Amino acid sequence: MTMESILIVEDDPSTLRMLGASLEQAGYRVLAEQTATAALALAEREHPDLIVLDLLLPDQNGLAVCRALRGREETRGIPIIMVTSLDKTSDKVSGLDQGADDYMVKPIDVTELLARVRALLRRHRWEPDGNGAVITVDGFTIQPEQLSVRRGSVEPVQLTALEFKLLYQLASRPEETFSRQALQALVWGSGQGNTERAVDVLINRLRGRLAALPNGGSIVRTVRGVGYRFRA
Repeated sequence: MTMESILIVEDDPSTLRMLGASLEQAGYRVLAEQTATAALALAEREHPDLIVLDLLLPDQNGLAVCRALRGREETRGIPIIMVTSLDKTSDKVSGLDQGADDYMVKPIDVTELLARVRALLRRHRWEPDGNGAVITVDGFTIQPEQLSVRRGSVEPVQLTALEFKLLYQLASRPEETFSRQALQALVWGSGQGNTERAVDVLINRLRGRLAALPNGGSIVRTVRGVGYRFRA
């Protein structure tokens, strides 16, 4: 399985180094930023699997960052653990109300943080339906266990869970056209608050990754006025 990525947003350098080293040692790919502005840009660009977000940042507070992440199509579904030195119940409630999935008070117990990270990722990780069979179509091999797609001898492309889920749904029924609404329900599930625009954003990101493979950039086709299909 591809290495899951975690974005740490923390302005204290020593805490940032400690958390980053602990998460890397546990097998995660670590991204790091010290300001809200940089973190929002990085999250939108890289779409990490989870964000560890400090509440008190130099340019704006973590509540505003959390609210912004939940308001953007590209980052709406990323699980967030809010970390802060504020331990009042009202502070925790505020964090959760703004969209945080979990809340930890400093000083951080690394063992507890890792346990919470694993628990959140399990809940958000995609498990393929049915037997999760490998799909081979038009020379492309789509591997559920590795969340990867390859063609010929070219190095396989690793996808995020959402990107892979979208590709798998399309490739499982090649040449069938899926509406944005149908893909929204298949990828995120019903009642998750994602809009059809989120499908377009995810499609564009998927196409960008597939472009590394021979003819990969053209296998997900737009059907104007309807939605998308996998070109077999």
